[in-house]
Formats: sequence, C-alpha cells, structure tokens
Amino acid sequence: MRIACAETCLAACIMFGSLHGPSLVGLAYRAHLPETDASYLQQAA
Repeated sequence: MRIACAETCLAACIMFGSLHGPSLVGLAYRAHLPETDASYLQQAA
C-alpha cells in the first residue's frame, strides 16, 4: 500500500463519514488502492 495514497484515502473517508453518516464500507472511491486496502481504510474510518 502506498502510504501517501492511503493517508489521502483515509482522510477522504473520515471527511465523507462526518458529512454523510457513519458507514463508509462499500464506498466506491478507492483512491487507486487495491480493493482490500480501501475496504480496510473504510472500516477504520
């Protein structure tokens, strides 16, 4: 996982969650990360 890309994705997930609700799991935006990494970050956010 690329660190800078993962940090950006995590920040985007946190911002999206604070605006649209608590569940981010399944969000289509992956920031060019593999699906497993994006899913992990979505669950963490």
